[in-house]
Amino acid sequence: MLVSNDSSIVVDHLQKTFDGAEDVALACVYFNYTETVTTAAIVPNLLKQLLERSPTLSQETRELYKECYEKREAPASINEIFQLLHIEMSRISSFFIVLDALDECTNEANTRAKIILELEKIPNVRLMITGRKDVEDIVLSKFTDSTILRILAADDDMRRSIGSHVDEMLNLSTINQSRQSIVDKVVTKANGMYSTFLQVNSNKARFLLASLYVELLAEQLKTHDILGALDQLPKGLEATYSVAVSRIRARQNEDHVKVALKTLTWITFAREPLEVDALRHALAVEEDSTDVNESDLPDIKKVISLCVGLVAVDQEGRKIRLVHETTQQYFQRYFGDVQTEHGEAEIAMTCLRYFAFPAFCEPFWEQESIENHLEKYKLSSYASRYWFVHIREGRLEERFCQAIIKTFESQGTRDSVCQLRKCCDSLNLGYFHFDHPIGGHLLHLASMYGLPILCGEVFRQSNTMQRMYLLVLKPLILAKCPW
Repeated sequence: MLVSNDSSIVVDHLQKTFDGAEDVALACVYFNYTETVTTAAIVPNLLKQLLERSPTLSQETRELYKECYEKREAPASINEIFQLLHIEMSRISSFFIVLDALDECTNEANTRAKIILELEKIPNVRLMITGRKDVEDIVLSKFTDSTILRILAADDDMRRSIGSHVDEMLNLSTINQSRQSIVDKVVTKANGMYSTFLQVNSNKARFLLASLYVELLAEQLKTHDILGALDQLPKGLEATYSVAVSRIRARQNEDHVKVALKTLTWITFAREPLEVDALRHALAVEEDSTDVNESDLPDIKKVISLCVGLVAVDQEGRKIRLVHETTQQYFQRYFGDVQTEHGEAEIAMTCLRYFAFPAFCEPFWEQESIENHLEKYKLSSYASRYWFVHIREGRLEERFCQAIIKTFESQGTRDSVCQLRKCCDSLNLGYFHFDHPIGGHLLHLASMYGLPILCGEVFRQSNTMQRMYLLVLKPLILAKCPW
């Protein structure tokens, strides 16, 4: 499980302190701004972590498992899981729970406060919560017995980190005497803004705003220009993001501009964090593409470089993301209503073009064939599960009707995409499920994916063909028959 440096230190300390103690449990929940998390999702996760540390299970846990899974009845409700959590907790003296980066949890319907209040009800629980200032306000408003520890980046730590980044990004061999003043100015102006994710092309840049400043300075050709640019650095994240986008759009190579903007569009509007290879496939799909080969795929380090520090890769999960929650918020505002429609359309059209490849025109008849397909066509998982979501939620159905009909006119394409979706859904739940092709009509696909306008168009075209048959084709056929 990913945790921030501060939280990982605490978790390591607790693990060492209570190593071998059977009456103490530890669980950690890491929040990420790209994922929607609710209490209903957290509680089962905590119960799972609690049960993993115990060599035995309570009788109540065994009975609920048999009822829900062995008898194939409905899954356990959140209330049942809460009851089990209380029962298992009564068997130990302390339950340490670390909520890391709670500020990155979506706060729709006061989700953060609800999570805290629900976890407080667990007996013997001890909570540690990390986050920015708004999380502190929630904690102070909900708890009377709490301790707040404000952690700020030490200037020396920032200087070491940014100094390494400066050495990496800037050629300072001829101005070593100026290196310290450059680092000092960057650190002072950045004011300790911390980055959640490390960049793929640099494991030394940890401070978000300072890192973006160094990226700006790296654009300068001469030492004199670097020193002069120090006094012109934008103030704050919002202004820095705007300057970064302007740098992208000002590039003379139009292909570089296109790749950078397409990357930012995909990451901003994707419904889940994208695998690196899935994004590479998405960037390789062109209007006239019939396949994607290894030679067509862009180098991810170059793609990230074109995005001037706004994009990062989670090294453990190999997911590509915007570097911070504030970056996501900026681009959601930047693209606005008109560009949002463009972003949804960009992703939807790429998915449909992907499905038009000959590789999708035949259904899968055994598990091995679908496994081989997923291994080669890395965008298949995301595209099969979300193409219709971008069309439906982007209100693009009427605009995309004919493109959908053309893409899915083949029975083989309809079957293969549906098989891929079901397979990938099961893989995300931790198991592999293979379905044989069902031979569904386009109308089945349209209704299954909640596309009423497409349903109407399929009906209309079907009625037209039927009328043509009755008025034109049928008389011609009968006229040639002797009976």
